[in-house]
Amino acid sequence: MTPKQLNYFARIAECGSFSAASRELLIAQPALSLQIGNLEEELGVELFYRKPRGVDLTENGERLLAHAYDILRHIESATLDIQSADLEPTGVIKVGMVPAINNVLASQLAAAMALEYPRVELEIIAGASLYLKQQLDNRKLDLCIIHPDGAGFGDSVVTPLLREALFFVGARTNRYSHIKKRGKEQCIRFADLVHYTTLSTEIHDGLGFRIKQYEEETGIALNKKRSFGQLMTDLNVILAGEAEMILPWSAIYHLAGDKRLVTARIIEPEMERDVFTLTSPRQPLTNTLVKTQALIRSLVEDIFREGRSVGTPL
Repeated sequence: MTPKQLNYFARIAECGSFSAASRELLIAQPALSLQIGNLEEELGVELFYRKPRGVDLTENGERLLAHAYDILRHIESATLDIQSADLEPTGVIKVGMVPAINNVLASQLAAAMALEYPRVELEIIAGASLYLKQQLDNRKLDLCIIHPDGAGFGDSVVTPLLREALFFVGARTNRYSHIKKRGKEQCIRFADLVHYTTLSTEIHDGLGFRIKQYEEETGIALNKKRSFGQLMTDLNVILAGEAEMILPWSAIYHLAGDKRLVTARIIEPEMERDVFTLTSPRQPLTNTLVKTQALIRSLVEDIFREGRSVGTPL
């Protein structure tokens, strides 16, 4: 089994046919078929179901594809590490972020990129996890920073980035008798959230999915009302005293001094969510992408040290 064979195999799987892959790879179809035939003979299994028009992966083919992507990405990474360590990144890099992370990271990343890699043009797109994952799969993003949702991460290359604590957020005009002091921190038990109307996104959105997970783990169903789909709109509803919300501190840190809001850390159990960077195994691993990922990770500690979120790097 060689990297060349794995690359050919992955391209055929992506294209859905030997003929389409041969055109993309600029290799004659008989030669491509020979390479895959040799690979199947070595493994002792069939990797594709041959159809009149195209191919489908067999179960063994599905298993090999996941390994192929990992192996090819490691090879690319090692090559870049040796060849590109001193090369200055160039070109366009497109980064997607969920709104709360965008709130605490976007401007800092733009400033750091401009300072360290002035030849890179950074584009930042904010959106829900599901949308950003779709954009990544369609190669319209180079990487995205998201949290898990009901759709999962598929075959994306997933790297843990940070873990955030979640908070109960309400209006000071309302009374919240279930909020208690724990040391210097205001807290509220998860079970006591049932006494309030909580705005929640759908379960295919990262935050709604996380809330649903906690409901299932604790057996406690919250009194939920559908989110209006935009954080600023939801915050206006909260400030009007019409509902409350569960949010990471990164979504509201810029309002920390706003005396109209009441915040309390959720405990028993503590509510947290993990955030990850995702890249596509079908996207070329470039020096610019590698350096951008490293720069993002270097900025994460600043998020917590400067109080823009509450949690820890992963």
